[in-house]
Amino acid sequence: MIPTADNKFDSDVFTHLSERYKNFVRIGEGGTAVVYKAEDSNLLRNVAIKTMSVSRMTPDMVLRFQHEARAASKLQHPNLITVLDFGLAGNSRPYLVMDFVEGQSLEELLQERDCLSIEQTIKIILEVCRGMAFAHQNGVIHRDLKPSNILLLEHPEADARVKVVDFGIAKLSSNDDVGERPTASRTNLAAMPPRVALERKRQGDSKGRTGELMGSPFYMSPEQIRGDNVDQRTDIYSLGCILFRMLSGMAPFEGETHLETYSQHLNDLPPLIVDPVLPPELHALIDKCLAKDPLERPSSMTEVADVLRQVLKRKAEPSLKSGGNERKSGESAGKSLIGRRTVAVIATIAIVGVLLAGVTFWMNLRKPAYTKTSATAMPIAASKSYDGKWTIEPSADKHLQWRATPDATDDDIDLILSEDVPDVSMRSTAVTNVGLEKLAQLPLTELDVSRTKLDDSAAPILAKMKKLTALKLESTHITDKGLRDLAPLKDLVYLDLDQMTQITDEGVATILRQWPNIRHLNLGRTSISDRSVIQLTRAKNLLDLELAELDLNDRAMDALIGSKLRLLNLNHCVFDRKYVSELPKMRKLKHLVVSEISTLKQSDYEELRKNLSSRGCELQCLSTLNTKMNDVSPIIEMMGN
Repeated sequence: MIPTADNKFDSDVFTHLSERYKNFVRIGEGGTAVVYKAEDSNLLRNVAIKTMSVSRMTPDMVLRFQHEARAASKLQHPNLITVLDFGLAGNSRPYLVMDFVEGQSLEELLQERDCLSIEQTIKIILEVCRGMAFAHQNGVIHRDLKPSNILLLEHPEADARVKVVDFGIAKLSSNDDVGERPTASRTNLAAMPPRVALERKRQGDSKGRTGELMGSPFYMSPEQIRGDNVDQRTDIYSLGCILFRMLSGMAPFEGETHLETYSQHLNDLPPLIVDPVLPPELHALIDKCLAKDPLERPSSMTEVADVLRQVLKRKAEPSLKSGGNERKSGESAGKSLIGRRTVAVIATIAIVGVLLAGVTFWMNLRKPAYTKTSATAMPIAASKSYDGKWTIEPSADKHLQWRATPDATDDDIDLILSEDVPDVSMRSTAVTNVGLEKLAQLPLTELDVSRTKLDDSAAPILAKMKKLTALKLESTHITDKGLRDLAPLKDLVYLDLDQMTQITDEGVATILRQWPNIRHLNLGRTSISDRSVIQLTRAKNLLDLELAELDLNDRAMDALIGSKLRLLNLNHCVFDRKYVSELPKMRKLKHLVVSEISTLKQSDYEELRKNLSSRGCELQCLSTLNTKMNDVSPIIEMMGN
């Protein structure tokens, strides 16, 4: 049966193929091609027939289509889609007949689940590696490996549950060329911006005369972007991007524009995946796959697969004893990989030290009336003389906080060394590393050194204070490097980095890696990007996030709306007015701080207050948000709701 064609070209294809194929059903359409399901009357089975879209039938695109047919026809492997026939129909319209397989693309699965379990990820990628290793051995480089080109079978075959599809921009080479060293090197990778690569393609590359880079921006290797020669390590780079996405929920490089994404591929280090369950070997493998220099990547898909199998083997061994610490995806044993249930991605991780010191690390947003400690209330304070250099006040849980006066020096710290001091504020003092060495002798759980001149040289000294649960570094000179040196502070759950413009996305990656139990984080007036904001919304234990004076794009705002934050500070931020109606949808939010948002009107604040109060969330409109560690009363009430 020949269906009613959408146009004359479809009719030509159907007429040409109708002697052998029947029951055509249109099942998909992309930017360049249309795909039909049909029945092969000779083999008595369903096939997929791919043909060019009329609007894309330029000579270059026809050549590309034929190129795919030639490349795919060389490959007969369980993990690769099988091409049964190809040719030209009436009016020279190309077509491609392939095996028909039902399933879901990896892209569709990731849209549903965000990210996958380690075990499920490895099982999928192992099959991709197996198919791509065969392709490479036969001289075919895919060059467009991405989640939408990985098909997860609804009905697994005996030896395959995953198939790689779409070799439309594959590179054909002789087997001798497959292991050829690419011409890209460290030097030229750092020398040519994306615009130059585009221009070079316009001037002389026969594969890109129109200036179009061949590939998908989120998954393209640096050498593809440059227009340099490629080998199988280009596909390995793309595989690293896919691995990163499957385990983190986002591609390693996602710019606002294609050019920005290309620049990130060329110049930026990939962010770290924040997941305490993720094995170090898997971290290392992803980093190696994403090396800028192809020569630093794994040499073959087989090498990648060997590492993945070892990770899978090691994870299986302890799980038999402990019941498993693996992130669970909800996948049923023996079933297809493409179940459509909503799943939990990361296993529950035991939280150690979360309620240390009676939750003294929770910082109140409203300053109480100042009360000087009396001799009756605090006899220990009244019995000592501190030469007017210290005041002592009760904190949220009634323990004592020693606060230095602005004129206090390192020498004045000697006055309190004989005390059992849990909480010290050296805010706005002239404290130096000498004073920090003295403070390190105290059993501190909370420390405020905001608005001092401390820099990265102070970090190793701060790291000696291993009982710290709360650290306030606002307006200091500590950088991303200094944060890395604070790694020994394992119990840290409160961190204030407000007004530290030297803190970047690298610092956020360090925070999330080193302190998975972080509960309260202030990154207002830093230099972090929307990418870091999105990563922070996925931090499993983060409840309070302060982002004052940051510009937030829609992707960042959408991530915040979908988060489980209890407190959110957007003071002086810039975001689209449409989020006035979206912010009240934050299910767990109990406290929102917004003020002086240039995109909002007074009526917007009123609407926000009304909608938030109806669900028990407080809206606070302040010109600034100045959270001080001595001004605390725990937000424990909102946590209990």
